[in-house]
Amino acid sequence: AVLQVSLSYTEEYNYVPPTVIFTTIPFHPNVDPRTGRPCVDFLDKPSDWNPRYTMSSILLAIQALLSNPVLEDFVNLEAADALLNRPELYRQMVLNCVKVSRQIDGKSIRHV
Repeated sequence: AVLQVSLSYTEEYNYVPPTVIFTTIPFHPNVDPRTGRPCVDFLDKPSDWNPRYTMSSILLAIQALLSNPVLEDFVNLEAADALLNRPELYRQMVLNCVKVSRQIDGKSIRHV
């Protein structure tokens, strides 16, 4: 899939994490379907943030999350339920996400 993500840094960076939001929101248990925020511990909890984290480490954590959903920390109930109880439906929804993501115009938040 082609997913766009926005990282916003404040003046307090590197002592606080950036805000990370998918501007193309994937169908995923650990991505808020309304806001596009991924559930990554060190982004969600400032106490878990380490000033040595880089943009690369943030993007790698998000990539790992997308590949390996954490069902104990889901924010998208529909995606978590599909993954747990209807894996074929979940797979189809993800494939649809991939298909739609290739049609991104880059101008607005889109749900895929």
